[in-house]
Amino acid sequence: AVSLSGFSEALVITLDGIGDGLSGSISAFKNNKLKTLISISGKDSLGIFFEHVTNIMNMRELEDEGQVMALANYSYPIKEADNPLLGYFEIKDARVKGKYGAVREYVELGKVFWKYPPEQFAYMAQQALEINVLKLVKQCVARYKIHNVCYAGGIASNVKVNMLIQHLPEVKGLYVFPHM
Repeated sequence: AVSLSGFSEALVITLDGIGDGLSGSISAFKNNKLKTLISISGKDSLGIFFEHVTNIMNMRELEDEGQVMALANYSYPIKEADNPLLGYFEIKDARVKGKYGAVREYVELGKVFWKYPPEQFAYMAQQALEINVLKLVKQCVARYKIHNVCYAGGIASNVKVNMLIQHLPEVKGLYVFPHM
């Protein structure tokens, strides 16, 4: 991602489901070198969270996450204070911390799903993803003082999140790697 971005200095943020026990990383690209600053464990995966939501909605995980994102547009807005999915993650000190492991998270999401119409469930999941990713990006930019962002991984296919990152005043340049 960073080699195609054209940036001479950038934060490289990857957010995905899981691979090699990790679900993402925060790296710095400076002086033509890439240094990993933070690794995000598979337990704390925003990607697995969104995959679970897709699966619970009887859609194909790893294929239909875009449909969940789109369905969220058909819901009445839900206040952040009323969204039970916001408590599933904590973003603090540029780190992601999940409340549950993958199996328990799936069970807990299923309990929430049955209380809401599908479009509201999709809205709450999209809102939770947007809020958490934006917090992470803001905290990383503030902590590392790098204002160009290269973004990759499955979560980077969520164009609504990408648009919000692009409009953050702290982000001067954004490159989203097209091959999730």
